[in-house]
Amino acid sequence: MESIIPDLTCIIVLVHNKIDVTKQFLTQLFENTYEKHYHLVIVDNGSTDGTSEYLATLDKDNIHIISLKYNSGVIDGRNLGYERSKHLDYDYLLFLDNDQFVEKEWLEQHIFFMKQGDYDVLGVEAWEMSESFRPLWMAKNPTDVYTYVGAGGMILKRKVVKEIGLFDTSFSPMYFEDPDYCFQCNKRGFHVGWNPHARITH
Repeated sequence: MESIIPDLTCIIVLVHNKIDVTKQFLTQLFENTYEKHYHLVIVDNGSTDGTSEYLATLDKDNIHIISLKYNSGVIDGRNLGYERSKHLDYDYLLFLDNDQFVEKEWLEQHIFFMKQGDYDVLGVEAWEMSESFRPLWMAKNPTDVYTYVGAGGMILKRKVVKEIGLFDTSFSPMYFEDPDYCFQCNKRGFHVGWNPHARITH
């Protein structure tokens, strides 16, 4: 399935301590992702458990480490990862949590599903939201109604970010930035979808 991805993806991952989880995450990412298909941008949010030292040992041309002395939070951290990766050559931007573990050909499947559905933004978890801006339930079946997809596992075309930017920092440090972003995408006419068959486990 390698031929399905002629384009590059920039994968942004936040870490904060939990070094064993990060090691497991990276082991599976490296084993199940074709190296020439992606850049990996790791934002270390002020880890103090040896994570920073471990990340410094990673020696791959497609890995880019951003080490912070403080915990910037989820929203600011993801936005910073994007800002620092603007110079890289890629067509898709993808956010993963470091406790989301990927399976064989996961990226090929995710992008194939995105292209097949003609989506501009695609997630691996979908939710229905109430009028009071609270999640009601997670979609379980492909026919379920949903309002937004979560940021963990979200992939989007780079042109989307260039047009509307990234997450609203007024929600910092976390929560509600992903439904807000999906609402903004819908308003601009971008197609938001959910991949119920994603090979990403949380």
